[in-house]
Amino acid sequence: SHVNLQYPRDTAVWKQCFRQVVTAIRSTSPNVRIDWNMTGHQNRMPNGGSVWDAYPGDDVVDIVSIDAYDSYPASTTQETFNDNCNSDSGACTVARFARQHGKKFAVPEWGMDHRNGGGGDNPYYVEKMHELFTANQDILSYEAYYSAGAQEAENVQSALALDLNPKAALRYHELFGEPAVAPSPTTAG
Repeated sequence: SHVNLQYPRDTAVWKQCFRQVVTAIRSTSPNVRIDWNMTGHQNRMPNGGSVWDAYPGDDVVDIVSIDAYDSYPASTTQETFNDNCNSDSGACTVARFARQHGKKFAVPEWGMDHRNGGGGDNPYYVEKMHELFTANQDILSYEAYYSAGAQEAENVQSALALDLNPKAALRYHELFGEPAVAPSPTTAG
């Protein structure tokens, strides 16, 4: 038989579930760090309430984070970046919230967006995100640029690969350096 699980429509129930899961996790691993993450440009819960209404509480959250892509409207000017970043579900708002609540800040996913209205190959967005990370380095837990291979060209959140975003990739490498490369596995001979 198939069970159809849907996202809870009741924000209070969602918060209660989150808190119960954290309590269970910490009962066996008390030092685990819990990251409460939201998606940029999506500031409403399914029931219509604000995403901030779903914050489960400072006692069960260690890191407050956001996935931030250069979505519509594209951040091609300081004004547009500021509008997006300071919106209710923007990266600057999340960083401020984390700071005000004594939490770490993170951006588990960020990158270019090639959908209609997204910034596409936008080196300016890379610059602005670098500035955001630098301004919040005292509370920045981690950030991760979404980078897929060329075969992901049709993906909504496109890649750092030079053939997909040559200008943004160049600016990324100038500001962040070369990405770390995992050592290749060796075989015993």
